[in-house]
Amino acid sequence: MPGRAQTWRWLLFFMGIPLTASAQSDKDVLIIAHPSAPYTSVSFDQLKACFLKKRVIRIGPIHLVPVNALMGSELRKAFQHMVLLMDTDEETKYWQDQKIKGGQEPPVESSTPLKMIRGYVKAVGYVFRNQFKEGQAKIVATIPAK
Repeated sequence: MPGRAQTWRWLLFFMGIPLTASAQSDKDVLIIAHPSAPYTSVSFDQLKACFLKKRVIRIGPIHLVPVNALMGSELRKAFQHMVLLMDTDEETKYWQDQKIKGGQEPPVESSTPLKMIRGYVKAVGYVFRNQFKEGQAKIVATIPAK
């Protein structure tokens, strides 16, 4: 059973209130942005909408460009479960439907999301805590491992 502090972190996150608490587990998913991105936090609702391309998310002067981990990777599965609230089959079906309905393509995938984030100021992506390297990106939200 989660402790009181973790329960509050989840509640705040799902209410759309940005999280900035530091990770406590190597399996926590860190939402990362370019070090010079003009924002310091992002909400659950913004993340989900951005990665499902339901709407363009603008924070300050830029719109966020989502970068996914590779489909089928442990990192992608964790993100699907924690943020998209889908499994791999559900996400695949979602993107097939989007393509049929309006030609919408899924976000770009990368085997090295941290490297892509470093190279593109508009990009937002995610890594496990043990993949994060200080100074190469900034943490804009922490999703605690279950």
